[in-house]
Amino acid sequence: MNVSSEKLLLAFSGRPVVHGGAAPRPLQFKYRKTVALLGYLASQPRREVRREQLADLLWPGLDMPAGRANLRVVLSDLLAQWRLLGLPEAIQVHREWIAFQPVAGLGTDAELLAPQRPRDMPSAGPLAVWVDLLPSEPDAWLAGAEEGTSEAFVAWLDAQRLRMDAARAAWAAEASPPAAPQEIEPILSVPLPATETAAITLLRVQLPDVAASDRQPSAPALSPLMAAVAFTAQRFDGVVLDVDDAGCTLGFGIDSRHTGQRWQALRCAAGLAAAMPAGQQLSAGATHGWLLVERAPAPHAVGWRMRLVERLAQRAEPGELVCDESMADVAPDFGCLPLGPQRFRGLGREFTLFGCRLDEAVTTLPPGGDFAGSSFFGREALVQSILADLRAPAGGGIHRYCLAGEAGVGKTRTAWECARRWQAQGAPLVWMSGLPEGAAVPWRSLHDLVAGLLGGGAGAAERLARIAGADLPTPAREALLAFLDTRNVGRRQRADLAEGLLHLLHGRGSQPALFVVDDVQWLDPATTEFLLPLAASASQVPLRWLLTHRSGEAQPLPLGGLRTLALAPLDDAAAQAIVQSLPDAASLSPQALRSRIANARGLPLYLLAGSLQPDSASHFNEFCRALLNRLGPLREGMEAAAVLGMLFSLDDLAHICGQELAERAFARALETGLILSRGRGQAAFFHARLREHLLSITPAELLRQHARAAAARTAGQGLHARAAALWEQGGQPDAAAAAWLQAARHAFAEDDICAACDSYARLAALGYLPGVAGIEARILHARALIARHGYGSGEAHALMVELGRMALPPMLDPVIRFDLQMLAYLGSSSQGEADGLDYARRLEASAHSPVQRFAAAWANGNTLFWLGRFAEARVCLEANLALADELDLSERMAHFSSDLVVFARAELAWLLWFVGETAAAEAMVDAAVRTAHASATRQDLCIAQCFRALMAWCRRDQATLAAAAESAWLLADAEGLQFWCGVSGMLVVLAQAHAGMPVDFEAVAAGMAAMQSGYRAAATTEAWFVIDALVACGRHADALAMVEQALAAIDLSEHRYCRMELWRLKSVALAALGRAGESAQALDRAVAAGAAVGARGWLQQWGLSP
Repeated sequence: MNVSSEKLLLAFSGRPVVHGGAAPRPLQFKYRKTVALLGYLASQPRREVRREQLADLLWPGLDMPAGRANLRVVLSDLLAQWRLLGLPEAIQVHREWIAFQPVAGLGTDAELLAPQRPRDMPSAGPLAVWVDLLPSEPDAWLAGAEEGTSEAFVAWLDAQRLRMDAARAAWAAEASPPAAPQEIEPILSVPLPATETAAITLLRVQLPDVAASDRQPSAPALSPLMAAVAFTAQRFDGVVLDVDDAGCTLGFGIDSRHTGQRWQALRCAAGLAAAMPAGQQLSAGATHGWLLVERAPAPHAVGWRMRLVERLAQRAEPGELVCDESMADVAPDFGCLPLGPQRFRGLGREFTLFGCRLDEAVTTLPPGGDFAGSSFFGREALVQSILADLRAPAGGGIHRYCLAGEAGVGKTRTAWECARRWQAQGAPLVWMSGLPEGAAVPWRSLHDLVAGLLGGGAGAAERLARIAGADLPTPAREALLAFLDTRNVGRRQRADLAEGLLHLLHGRGSQPALFVVDDVQWLDPATTEFLLPLAASASQVPLRWLLTHRSGEAQPLPLGGLRTLALAPLDDAAAQAIVQSLPDAASLSPQALRSRIANARGLPLYLLAGSLQPDSASHFNEFCRALLNRLGPLREGMEAAAVLGMLFSLDDLAHICGQELAERAFARALETGLILSRGRGQAAFFHARLREHLLSITPAELLRQHARAAAARTAGQGLHARAAALWEQGGQPDAAAAAWLQAARHAFAEDDICAACDSYARLAALGYLPGVAGIEARILHARALIARHGYGSGEAHALMVELGRMALPPMLDPVIRFDLQMLAYLGSSSQGEADGLDYARRLEASAHSPVQRFAAAWANGNTLFWLGRFAEARVCLEANLALADELDLSERMAHFSSDLVVFARAELAWLLWFVGETAAAEAMVDAAVRTAHASATRQDLCIAQCFRALMAWCRRDQATLAAAAESAWLLADAEGLQFWCGVSGMLVVLAQAHAGMPVDFEAVAAGMAAMQSGYRAAATTEAWFVIDALVACGRHADALAMVEQALAAIDLSEHRYCRMELWRLKSVALAALGRAGESAQALDRAVAAGAAVGARGWLQQWGLSP
């Protein structure tokens, strides 16, 4: 495709389609979440969205590892379809983030309908070229994408749809002739900017001498006050969200990496009060919670908390701050006292208030983080050790520390804990924060520090005199005040400024002051240049230094005598303490608790315990009831709509509750704001929790009635999984079981093994269908479980046992009987058998058709290969490939979850290498990979790449091993194939070990356990992997102990083909341990074992001869 000459437009209205070229091309994704991911990224071009955020948005009910695993599956689906259509490479994938990067020739409808739309799209050319590609009657944007996503994603999608509807309406108005202008609702008359939900802190500032109800033009004297407010807010990472004649509302936590947004808001309130002109006092209110945030063209927030914070500011007297319970854990440390509960008009519930005088506020916590009220885990000994050194007298300890580590590992929290305890003993504390947005602004960090110490405005000079005393030299006093006013200092005045700052620090107490620099990597160069000589002159004023530094970034403050401590993620004990402190810990079973701790291993702190408490459920329920009361008797229509899902159509609603009621309820709900229009006859509930509330208050029998009607409608549309869930909800288990079976078969046909397993699991919970249909369903379920979890997995074994105990009909179809024999062969390792040869022979005896003989030949060759009977295995595998020439792909997959030709060629390739036919082996594995690329399932490509990696490992081809193992692991991980993920993961470990890289042997042991649970007969191969890694890493004693165990049990395992390699590794380990005689004997045993199986290639590889 020549993208430079062809205009392409990604449109997400209805099903995602690529417009342009010969004809529209639909994007055939496997998963609905793939569409949601692409739409979210494409509507925010160039934004690097972290994987953790995407996982939270799309899978809110999963823990972070599971969410990220699902994200990898969806991302793999997206990239596969993207490449299949030959689209430009616009999706950038990084280890930590994903982004959509606009490229020449490719545009999106989200970008085309942006509020500040460019005259040209990202490539070039007139706007009209792109407009012509838009569908004339668009469906709902990202239709159905909100299903199963988080509240934040649903809110963002609602706002995005509203914005695009507004843009379309505006374009329609521009294109209409003047004589017949189109009427547009006021809410849609202006395109809305992109919106998302965010938990931010609001600070409302009421300026003096202006009544709250006065909205007349303000006096000119208020303009400089507004400018001063905005300037001061910026110092604390605040932005102006709203301005009126009574004051302004500030937001904290928008586009900032600062951890303490609530604390910053309170500090900002005190700073603003100190900066007010003499004789004038402001009042302030503060609250924290979720709002819809519009970031462009200017920050703006929407939500009931905007009204609440204004009421709080009105409640405060001049010079006071009032906040609600969302600030309860930080307010007392700021000097706020309880004021009791209070109701505000229009907000519907009581709020517990706290307040204080801003000029009397006493800060009892360091300013660096919003950690008040949260427990501290895992680094108690480290904090005590650091404080012991910092408190030591001169010459008695280390007085300068730097905490270094990755983002989120807990550097700021640890420094904050040190500072809190330092300050609690009455010692002075100075906290300087480096901010990414201030790294290029000269003097930003130092000015923020001085301003925080002195405040601003007319009171700065008085406060300076009170802190520093009368002995502060006049030049130093003038330099401090000038720097505070101008944000700059000349070189001649820097010595005076340094002297003034040292006097300022000395005046804060007789004890040494702790100087904390948080995120030192973001200090601006001017501040850094100033601090270095200041630290060098610290002998006059005792200072202790504590820095935090993000790994991978430059450290611009190399203080003399600085000791750097690298912080690692918390250990399991700390993770357990954190998990047990969470609100739902009491309800966790021991197994669930262990699972959470295992999933938390190595995670940053903010992913484990950084969750915010949801808003009050009672308040939300009151809000929902108020909306529903406006519907009156038409509420029944919306109760039926709630059954249909977040997005529904008027036609579907009419099918459930009748045309008249549906139309009236639809129109009324639109009028009240209960639902939002999503195109002609389409609507969506404005919030997922509102729909859940509707379902919870609908009478049970009426809910079942609506669900049954909706299920019949949905089944007719081919949405089997959705119909099955509705049949269950409607109390129709038989219909639900039939629908789940259809959904599972459809997922299997679409190579979605995970979805097939899930659908079959729902079917099993309801009860398989009776008779032959139930037997077939169990067979397909077992086949899906084998593909996902492994041939001998416990999940599949339970189902095989059930099939083995069933009384089969005497006239059962021979094809089904052969399927049962095939399952018995695949699961033979789970049934206590040392090998599956007996099962393979039975399979061969029952084979009558070419398809069955093909499968039986592979089964015999497969088992003989693992037994080390290479000559017999070769005959069977070659017979399998000869039979394959007469069969098509569907016949080759008739009794297995993947193409047996791929497996046979891959195994035969490895066998040929063992017997010394290297060229034939290479050609055969290449053929296996080519066949896998043409297969209907990506599992085949994973299998072929695993065998290619195994061959490369045996011949010590490091480059091919690393590439093939990584490719196989990515495929297995993306498709959710847990068994093959374990195999390929072990191969990745072997590649790392032989490349001299460090190996995590705890992870190796976990991978070995996962492989054993998926294929118990392969214990010898699993041991071989680990032993080879141990030898490569120099752990010869451990390798020797393990190889002796493996050799002692090898005849109890099906995998006996590698006996000679185990003896060779034992020889290597013995030689490294200085036991030369035993090493020579082990090597002789290795040579004899290799010669016995005809492994001439293996003997040549190691330069051995029989």
